[in-house]
Amino acid sequence: LKEEAARKRRQRGADITSINPAMAFADSRLVSGESAMNLYLCLPFQQDSGGYEAATAPRTNLLFATWNSYPRTVGQLQATLEGGAHGDVGPTLVLVRCGDQIFGGYASQRWSFEGRFHGTPKSFLFSITRDCKIPYHGRVRRALEPGEEEEEKAAAAAAE
Repeated sequence: LKEEAARKRRQRGADITSINPAMAFADSRLVSGESAMNLYLCLPFQQDSGGYEAATAPRTNLLFATWNSYPRTVGQLQATLEGGAHGDVGPTLVLVRCGDQIFGGYASQRWSFEGRFHGTPKSFLFSITRDCKIPYHGRVRRALEPGEEEEEKAAAAAAE
């Protein structure tokens, strides 16, 4: 995250000087300071009409937290992500704390609960604790069920 944020700082230069950590994730109790800025700068900025990334910073809103009056259950979170009380949610960043680890993911499209994988190259997983970003590469083929790998190998050998 630090390396990509540094690269984006160099690319955008003065365009991002008005962005500060408090603006990035103001309501978060999980990320702040330099970590918040690094993660924020990894988010896709709005593109201008010419297709170039402009300095229009993404807007962040807290939709779910276990520590306040936001939806308190995963079912309520799902309803929110499906566009319930907040309308079309659009791109979403999920932050999770498990013990000492803070990690999450960025979904560049609205969520789908139809049982299929989806995403775009703008989507990614990340770890604040380990300072890493894992880009989305899409699925090359469907996931194999247990035992299918052997069947596939046997079918390939028989075809030779």
